[in-house]
Amino acid sequence: MAATAGNDIGKVLQKKGPPILPPLSFKFKVIRAYASNKIWVIGFLMDTFGAVLMLRALSLAPVSVSQPVSGCGLAILSIFSHFYLEEIMNAVDWMGIALASIGTTGYITTMEAVRDRLHRHRLPLPPPPSSTP
Repeated sequence: MAATAGNDIGKVLQKKGPPILPPLSFKFKVIRAYASNKIWVIGFLMDTFGAVLMLRALSLAPVSVSQPVSGCGLAILSIFSHFYLEEIMNAVDWMGIALASIGTTGYITTMEAVRDRLHRHRLPLPPPPSSTP
């Protein structure tokens, strides 16, 4: 959850900074303008830190658990965008956020039981080939 929150909140902060910035290009003057914008830099660092956390999460947990949890980031992104960027959302948008959150939470809570059940029925893997000729 921290990884996806970092990614998504970082993206919102990056969006908040650029309205006063020129379109992104590789010109030194433009890069310096972005690097001197505190909101954009904080967003970039949060986005990067979230990506590193996501790599760590993927190394610790199965993808079938990590990726659906990252889907909950859409709800975090939507809520943060509504309050911070003052984006207007209607009842259908809020319903979608609620359903995504409920679905992700339900998936996470049931995944452990499903994984244990699948583990009991897993076929044994053949031994790795020997490396000696």
